[in-house]
Formats: sequence, C-alpha cells, structure tokens
Amino acid sequence: SSKTNDTLISLLLDTPHTPPQSITHSGSVKISSKRHSNHRMCLACQLKSVRSTNSDLDKDTKTEDRKNEEKDKPKISTPTSHPDGGCLAWTIVAASFMVSFLQDGFRDSFGLILPTISSHFNIGRAEAALTNSIMTFLTLGSGPLAAFLVKRLGHRIVTLIGVSLATVGLFIAGFYIDMSEAPNILVLYLSVGVMTGLGFGLMYLPAMDIVEVYFSRNLGLATGIAAAGSGFGQFVMAPVVNILQEHFGLSGTMFGFAAIFGASIFFCFLFSVPSSFKEASPEESSQPSNTSKNIFSKLSELRSAPKLFLILHAFLLNICIYSIFTFY
Repeated sequence: SSKTNDTLISLLLDTPHTPPQSITHSGSVKISSKRHSNHRMCLACQLKSVRSTNSDLDKDTKTEDRKNEEKDKPKISTPTSHPDGGCLAWTIVAASFMVSFLQDGFRDSFGLILPTISSHFNIGRAEAALTNSIMTFLTLGSGPLAAFLVKRLGHRIVTLIGVSLATVGLFIAGFYIDMSEAPNILVLYLSVGVMTGLGFGLMYLPAMDIVEVYFSRNLGLATGIAAAGSGFGQFVMAPVVNILQEHFGLSGTMFGFAAIFGASIFFCFLFSVPSSFKEASPEESSQPSNTSKNIFSKLSELRSAPKLFLILHAFLLNICIYSIFTFY
C-alpha cells in the first residue's frame, strides 16, 4: 500500500518515482528537498517559477513602456542662463530704447497738434483730444493682446505688425487730410486713434519684455535704459512736431511721422530670442484648469487693502499724467 501511495503521489507531482523519506500519520508524505535538486521540480515549485517569470516579464514591459513614453514626450529645455550682457544683448536694449523713444515721444507730444486738428476739422478741443485719448488707451490697454501674440508669434513678428499698423494709420490720416474737402474727425479716430494706437501697443510690450530674456543680474539697469527712451522722446519729438507743422502742415506732419515709423522697422529685426532660451511647451501653456486657478489666486490677492490703495494710486496718477499730455 505504501508503494502504491508513493507511486500515485509521484505521478501527481510529475516527478520520477523515488522512495519516500518519511511517512507520517494518515498517509501523508513528507518529501525531502533533495528530490528538487536531483530531479525535476514539483508542481508547486513550477507554479512559483511561472509566477516569478510572469512578474519579471511584466516589469520588463512596464520599463519598456516608460522608456517609449519618455521618447514620445516633447523635450522641454529650460533656459540655461541669461546672457546678462554682450554685444547682442545691449544692442537689443538700444533697439528697445528707440522703440519707446519714437512711439512715446510722438504720443506724448500729440497735444501740440490738437489746435491744428481743431481748426482743420472745425471741432472743439475735447473732440480733437479724443484722438489722443483713443491712441493712449489702446497703446496701454492692448497689453494682454500683445502678450498673447508674443507668446504665439514671438517678439519680432509682433513688433513688425505694430510698426506696420502705426505706419499705415498715420499714412491714411495724412492722405485723408490732404485730399478731403470736408474732413470728418471719425476718420482720424480710426486711423490715428485705433490703428496707430494698437500698433504702438504691439510695439511697446515686446520691446520691454525681450530685455528680460537677455538680462538677469543687470536687468534693472537694462530696463531703465530701455524705458528712458520715453523721456528722451518727449524731449526731442516736441520740437520736431513744431518744425513739421510750420513747414509742411498737418498732413505733412502725419506723412513725416509715417516715414519715421516706417524706417523704425530696422529695430524689429534685432528682436531675436537666443537659442538657449526656449518657451514652455504647448502642453504646459494649454492647461485651462491651471490658468483659471492662477487667475482666481491673483484676484484673491486684491482683497488686501494696501494693494487696492496702490492700484488706485497708480490709476489716478496715470489719468493725471496723460490728461496733461492730451489737453496741453
């Protein structure tokens, strides 16, 4: 009977027949570990080995999938370091200086043209000043649009669009003033106010924003030099406006500034981002949930009373400054 039991157990375990090492009660068999080393594995060990092999295969496939996903993902390269100087960096600062020199100088000196506009169009001073009001509003209020376009198209293309709009707007205004017998101020609102104002806005933000790409430690100095073009422009453009009006009239003044802004297209081609500086990936920029969270977090910061007073102070200060430039 013992031989029969041993034969049945060996057949079940798929191993050759060997005599049992020891027999316990109830006919149970205790198999020594020598059988596994000298003969084929038992069924339980085979199952364990199959499971371990499957787990190893699963790990290998997971690692291969991870590697493939990493290959498929677009590589995001962050800027290594800002040049923080050099010939190209300071040349871009000079170009930004000239952009603010031209567009701020013309816009802030526009009040000198208001008496001529008022007499030519036979309107009041407030109606004439609305041209400069629209132009100033779009110059500073088009910041979000200019920032969106810079992110999509780059600094150079956005500045080129701005220069083109400003030049075409001034040219249309000069041509209309020269050719029309009964001029309408609405044309000046659209040409100088809307087109030139929007063009100035698309010129101003890229010129100031690109300075940050090239400077880190000397960012304050570089930004100060670029922004100083506004003050120098007011100092120089006021006499230029008077000279153009005296010698060429209102239409000649518009044509003259159209030519000046058209020539400034040279500075647009200097606005190039260094190859080491890469923008964020499209996947990161197209996350509406994160964007909405950032907007709500920024709005929640406005609950602070000191910040509200600071914003109100800046708002009233800018109203007073540009009112003087517009009416006087």
